[in-house]
Order: sequence, then structure tokens, then C-alpha cells
Amino acid sequence: MISKYRNTLKAQTEICLSREPPNHAELRISPIYNRRGGFTGKLITIRDITKSKLAQQALARNAREMAALYETSLEINTQPDLSSLLYALVQRATRLLDTTMGGLYLVRTDGKSLELKISYNLGKDYTGTILQFGEGLSGRVAQKNEVIVVEDYNNWENRAAAYSDIAFKRILGVPLRYKGNVIGVLNITDDQKTGSFTQEEIRLVSLFADQAAIAIENARLLEEKNRHVEQLGIINRISLAITAGLDMDHVLKTLHEQCQQVAPSDVFYVALYDEASSLINIPLYYEDGQYQIGPSRDIQDQPGTLGNVIQARRTLYLHKQFDPDTHPPRTTTGLRRPCRSYVGIPLTLRDRVIGVMAVQSYKPNAYTEEDIRTLETIALQAAIAIENARLYSEEQRLAIIDELTGMYNYRGLLALGGREIIRARRFSRNLSAVFFDIDGFRTFNNQYSHATGNLVLKAVAGQSLSSMRSVDLVSRFGGDEFVILLPETTIETARKAAERLQMEIASRRVKTKHGELSVTISIGVAQLTDDIPDLGTLIDRANQAEHKAKEKGDGKLVVFGER
Repeated sequence: MISKYRNTLKAQTEICLSREPPNHAELRISPIYNRRGGFTGKLITIRDITKSKLAQQALARNAREMAALYETSLEINTQPDLSSLLYALVQRATRLLDTTMGGLYLVRTDGKSLELKISYNLGKDYTGTILQFGEGLSGRVAQKNEVIVVEDYNNWENRAAAYSDIAFKRILGVPLRYKGNVIGVLNITDDQKTGSFTQEEIRLVSLFADQAAIAIENARLLEEKNRHVEQLGIINRISLAITAGLDMDHVLKTLHEQCQQVAPSDVFYVALYDEASSLINIPLYYEDGQYQIGPSRDIQDQPGTLGNVIQARRTLYLHKQFDPDTHPPRTTTGLRRPCRSYVGIPLTLRDRVIGVMAVQSYKPNAYTEEDIRTLETIALQAAIAIENARLYSEEQRLAIIDELTGMYNYRGLLALGGREIIRARRFSRNLSAVFFDIDGFRTFNNQYSHATGNLVLKAVAGQSLSSMRSVDLVSRFGGDEFVILLPETTIETARKAAERLQMEIASRRVKTKHGELSVTISIGVAQLTDDIPDLGTLIDRANQAEHKAKEKGDGKLVVFGER
């Protein structure tokens, strides 16, 4: 495969090394020239891209399958909806017996209670009324699975409390059966006369009820299919969004928009988990129509609800999470008001939890089992999308790393430092900056060599990276100048951290071919305050303080604003 590129001077292409097992690689060929411009050879690099290639193929295949399923839903969606069907059934049933009132209950998912779906001419709307099996007329019909006639409901001792304020006379209750099981109850109510219904009327309505039960079940199955196809359509759109772009913000906002269609939420967030450090960060947090960036935390120290979901590796549904009748309200950082319903779904990829997707509502019992199942399916797709965006982000990150020192370069400082400014402002947190350079660095270059200077730079950078916290942003500003941003850090704490770094570097010896060299640094420290408009101003103040430190001599430290 590679031999056909023998005479190629320059190329960048993908090649398939084997189909079974799949093995894909990226081939790069670059010419090598000497100082005189003469060709001396070629640099050939081969990078394994099998995982990303297989992921792309899987996503494309899934998108095609979802699109095909979604197209089939268009014809199905033109059929009558269940609600319209139920209303028509009650209307027709009352006409059969020349009455004007009626109702239709369906058995709830618990199999032990009924919910009134159609309230027809009952004086006021009773839709949503819940009756337990055995309660009232309809509850007894469902429990016994037989027709019941009440000749005078007003004087019937077993009437349901929900209907105590309305005057009914005779009522016919008929079970709706499908394959022998009760799926609902049809009531025909007469407010004009008492007494029984004739056997012919009962037989007629019973036959109608049998037909109605079949129609209801078919419509319900059709509606369920429509919902399922709609869910597949949403998943399809998410898959398409995945292939359309790899920007993390775009992926997360698309995810939120699609989840809103399935299970509307007042609060939505995605938390990403780093297993190695046990840190979680929240790149997308939505509440009251606004997108935010949530604070990071260590779930070993503060597990909270997120930690529970990650450790259990399964969905957590709290349907009355902040019920004041059961326990005092608990709030999530950043919440403007307490939520009553919470669904946290782990984002898993190859048996590894990479984060949590959470939807929350200000209302209790906001989400059904079907909602949760759909969200779980979306979460599977979302995990792939997030991982792809993460890999892409990692490639982008390499572009902001200083090659010599391994720390962030100037470009990285501006990009990531800007985010720290926004975070500190939004959450009213402390942020400090340390600016330092190497004393007499020009001497290392001029007296020894640039190679020696590079050794000094690497030694100082290495000590800085090991001395500072993982959340600190350590960067090479340019030349021998360095900038460190310290989130959640007051000016006094920043001073102590800078002094410690200064002592550690001063006590270190840099081994070179010219012997061991000692190094000192001059430091300026500044803190983000209300009068600082941006990152550049914060760095400039730390730089000004560093200049004053220089004026005092090598190895000194000055805090901005101090004399």
C-alpha cells in the first residue's frame, strides 16, 4: 500500500492498511532539504486513526438508519390522534342512547387506577380525575370487569367524592376490553331520568365498547409508534449535528435544543468528568433562558448528586427532589430557584463514564418513564458527540502549547485566560496573576549558548508546572517571561505561592555542559478588581509590579499597588 508513494515527494492522505481487522492510518510525506536547498530525503509519518475512522463510519451509518426511519414516520403522522378519537367515541356513545353526558377513562400505567381522558358535557371539565380501582362507578367497573348500571347516582352510596358537586341520575358504566384485559371504562350519563337502561341498550353499548376498545388500542399503538418515530427523528438530528461540526459549544447547545423537544426543562446542564483527577466541570449550564459555564469541583470532596450518578453509573430520577413537605430545600450551585424534579443520566462511552447530562424542572413529577428512556437514548448519542468534540478540542489545544516548555503559549494564555476572567466575574470569585522573568537570562545565551538558555527555560518551566496547582494556568508569555493565572486565589495567597516558587527555583541547579547554573526570577503579582476591564489589563498590572521588582534587584517580588 505504502510502496505506491515511493516516488511521491509530498502527500497527506488516509490509507486502509487492512479491512479485517480494520486498520486505518494517516500518511504524511514531506521532503527534506539541506541548507543549500538540495534534496536529501523524505520524512514519512504514519499515524493510527483507526478509532476515529470507525467512529465516523458508525456515526454516518447511524445517521442513515435514523433518517430512513424518520422518513417512514411522515405517512403515519397523518393518522387521527388518540384524543380526537376518544372524544368522538364518547360523543357517538351518548347519541346511541339519546343522552347528552358521558366520560371515558383509561387505565393508568400502574394498572391499579383510572384517569378521566374525556369529560363530555358534565357541567365542568373533570379531565384528569384519578379513580382507584373499586372507587366510584368507574373504579368498580374496572375492578370487576363487568357492566354496571346505577339507576340513581345522586342517591347511590358508593359515588366517588370527585363528583359530589354534580347531579347525575342514571349512569351506564361499560368496561373497555382488549384481549380480555380492561384498558378503560366508558360512561353514559343521563341527567334527565332515573331507572335502568334496557338490555338492548346495554347490549348495543357493550358491542360499541368492544369496537371502541380495538380502535383505542390501535390509535394508542399508532400514537406510540408516532412518538417512537419522533424520538428516532430527534436522535437522527443529533447524529446529523454530530457529523456537521466538532465544536463543543455547538454540540452541547444542539443537545440541549433536542432534549427540550422531548422533555422540556427549566434547568439543563452537561457535566464532564475526568476520572484521573476526579474533577468535574460544567461547560454548559442553562437556566432562565441563559447559557452559562458552571464551576468545577472535585467529586471526591463534594460528590453531590453528580457524584452519585457517576459512581452508580445509572440514571437517577428524583421526582420530588426539593419537596418542602419531606425535607428542606437543597440547591445546586447557580440555581436561581429550587427545582422539584431532577433526571441525571450518565454519559458512557465504552464502559467509561465521561460525564452526566441532567434535566431539571421547577415542577414535581415532571418526567415520565418514556421521557427518561428517550433521554437515555439521546445520551448514548451525546456521549459519542462529546468525545469527538473532546478529541478535536485536544488537537486544537496542542496548537496553544509552547513546544519548548510544554506549557501554554501566548495564544493559549489569551484564549483560556479570557475564560477565567469571565468565570471570575460571573461567580464573583477571586483571580490573581503572577508575572515573572528570569534574571540575567541574556547572559545564559550570550556567555554560554542558546542551547544552555533553552535548558534554563525548560528547568524554570518544569519547576513552575510542578509547583502550581492543576487549576492554575501556567504560560510562557514570550522569551524568558512567564504568566501564571491563579483562579479562586486572593492576592495574599498568590503572593505566598509566588514566593514559594521563587525559593524553589532559586534552590534548584540547572545541569549543563558548563556545570550547574543557579537561576533567580523577579516577580510581579496583581489581583483582578472591578476597575480591571480585561485580561490584558490584569497582566499589564502584574508586569508593572515585576518591573518594580527588577528595580530592587534580582530575585525580588512586588505586589501591584504596594510601595
